[in-house]
Amino acid sequence: MTTLSITPLVTKFSKIIKSQHDMEKLFNKLSKWMCGIPSDKYALLLCSLVIAFGCGLFLHLFTEYVGLSMSKLGASFLGFGISYIVGIAKEKINERQGGMFDVRNLSFYIIGACMGAVLFLI
Repeated sequence: MTTLSITPLVTKFSKIIKSQHDMEKLFNKLSKWMCGIPSDKYALLLCSLVIAFGCGLFLHLFTEYVGLSMSKLGASFLGFGISYIVGIAKEKINERQGGMFDVRNLSFYIIGACMGAVLFLI
């Protein structure tokens, strides 16, 4: 009569439980970080993403319509640049109105512009 050993199963199961616990800890840290970001930063990111994507799309379609040749990569870079300039202009206007030049806002503009440029390339 052969006996089955469940020791390998128990060790595999304990490793899975441990990895799930680690994943849960990572998720909790990530969710605390995401919930710590103010909602206006998400709005800045989304606006910058839309500007970069829209400008890249417009530039690409306009150059095709006119008969010029511009790659999607070039239009994507220009869309990123326009979105970046809009972010800096918004922060400078905010500074002139008595506010402060917020580097965190600008960083969210840059992240959104990068996301919009990459989204346009896809």
